[in-house]
Amino acid sequence: MAGIKKILLSLFVILCFLSIMSMVLLKTAFPRKWMKNIVQWRISKFTGGKSEIKSISLDFGGITLNNINIFFDNHSKWNIEKVKLSPNLFPFPRKQVALNKIVIINPILEFTDKIENLSFKKKFKTEYAIIISNLGLKNGKIYFTNLRIEKLSLDIKNASLSNTFPIEMSFFAENASFDIKAEYNYKDDLVNIKEAILKEDKKEVFLTGELKNMLNFKNLNFNINIKGDRILFNKIFLSNLYKRKITAFSDDKVSLEINGNLENFQINNSVH
Repeated sequence: MAGIKKILLSLFVILCFLSIMSMVLLKTAFPRKWMKNIVQWRISKFTGGKSEIKSISLDFGGITLNNINIFFDNHSKWNIEKVKLSPNLFPFPRKQVALNKIVIINPILEFTDKIENLSFKKKFKTEYAIIISNLGLKNGKIYFTNLRIEKLSLDIKNASLSNTFPIEMSFFAENASFDIKAEYNYKDDLVNIKEAILKEDKKEVFLTGELKNMLNFKNLNFNINIKGDRILFNKIFLSNLYKRKITAFSDDKVSLEINGNLENFQINNSVH
């Protein structure tokens, strides 16, 4: 037992030494100003906007980006209070860029343009595979011209550029709660909605289906099944996001199939 304890103690000391040396090397090899410029450039390249970061800090837990602002030509703007990244260095020999965790805290996204004009650059050019064990978003807010999404939370596990991975998301809009369980394939830019529930008091609306080209709304295609309360459907669905308003009449319940794109879509009544 004494021998095992000595071995474990030695390993612990070695790991502490390696951690301290790694931190010293990282801070020496990658000055904060250089890191800040690189990160700002990558954010701007992906979003298509101009980015600013107040500060970057580096410690044993990873990298923290503080007060990120992104400005777009159409006067839309994003503000993110903090992003924490915890890298995993071990997969590098296997040509992987791996992150144990990314946490996005208090993002506020304000859009002044139409939703169909949203577009992000989809392709990451890297010789390494990108794997994120856990990506979380806390207390997000999204403002369109006449829609406020608040208390947005997001939980993504084992995200990668090559495999399908699960997504769980929840938020509030127009005093209604929205909970979504879905899967996303980055390669095909395809969201498969397994279950989505919209609730307000005792009223509920259920959604399932697929969304294609999520990173470029101009080419968005969808095939959605919707069932539930007619009044809640009329209050929330599309009317606040897009220039066309869809209104259901007659029955207390709706059962619809909606497919197409933002310019041309069809609505079919399905059997209750």
